[in-house]
Amino acid sequence: MSDSDQQTLKIIVMGLPNAGKSSFIQTISDEVHRQQHAFSSWFFGRLAVDQYLTLQFAEPPSGKVADFMWMRELVGTMRAAGYILMVDSTRSQSFGKFASILYTIRGFDLTMPVVVATNKQDQPSAWSHEDIRIGLHIGSDVPVLPCVANNRALVEEVVVQLLYQMMGQTGD
Repeated sequence: MSDSDQQTLKIIVMGLPNAGKSSFIQTISDEVHRQQHAFSSWFFGRLAVDQYLTLQFAEPPSGKVADFMWMRELVGTMRAAGYILMVDSTRSQSFGKFASILYTIRGFDLTMPVVVATNKQDQPSAWSHEDIRIGLHIGSDVPVLPCVANNRALVEEVVVQLLYQMMGQTGD
């Protein structure tokens, strides 16, 4: 197998602080590391799906996601294959800020593959993924899935749904 046969897809995992992004990446990845970039720290993970496909997960600094201009620049320059947006389903007071992240990405490129992972579904105070979809007016073109960031099966389902979107298919 030559290097040209190997494909690496960059997936950005975003959300507000403490939404579970790092735990999600640690759960799905074969290897993880943190890297300092100009005044901020990024968290990365890699998953070798098979000999032909590797997924690279990147978590930008959470503190910057509320900065609209930074978000637009990030979306425009990252050349990501898709986005996993993590929302803490127990913190309804943060849903508005989370929605602005989603709408910024969708506003930049309506065809960009995006999946919303409603984390902390194992907590009694969690809003269901369907209630979050309805409450935030998320269209049916964006999968909204239940998630627990340290549950491998639920994390894999989120990634699989994003891969379906990248291939232009639905996972139903």
